[in-house]
Amino acid sequence: VSFNAGAAVRLLRLWRMCTRALDDVRLNVRESGDLLARSVKSLTTRLSDPTATIATNDGSTFSIMPTQDAEESAAAAAGTSLNWLVVYGLNLPCAEATGVCVSALLGIIEVARPSTLRSVLPQLIGSLAMAISGLEPAALNYLQVRASASSSTERGDQLERLRLQMAQSGPISEAL
Repeated sequence: VSFNAGAAVRLLRLWRMCTRALDDVRLNVRESGDLLARSVKSLTTRLSDPTATIATNDGSTFSIMPTQDAEESAAAAAGTSLNWLVVYGLNLPCAEATGVCVSALLGIIEVARPSTLRSVLPQLIGSLAMAISGLEPAALNYLQVRASASSSTERGDQLERLRLQMAQSGPISEAL
């Protein structure tokens, strides 16, 4: 089964609905959006994996042989998803939606072929680097400003080392 333009449009429509639901005012809509987002993230990761397995009704699983069609479909799904997630998903005002998009990006990066990532690599690296600082707790920024205002450079250096250590140990830096 190939990943055609109609499937790409439907997948992007699902992502837009997820992010809108996660940013809704009503709690029950956000909870449903969270469930939908986890499902769409899982679907996107499976579609982007050229070595995906299929479960049969009797409980057994079998691997899809990596054919040219499966490789092309996975590359198209990953490319479509990566482009949208990098351009729109990481720039959302809602922290929950951005977190789901980062998680989906990391999942796609993990399963996609390097040749698939090559086309979006410049945008991807820049966006992931910005996401590292964007997802940093605001309290650290407040403490950094307070430490720089005081005359103690030792505290400022310690805080800077802590920020750097947090950034280097996270899943985003691992993907980079």
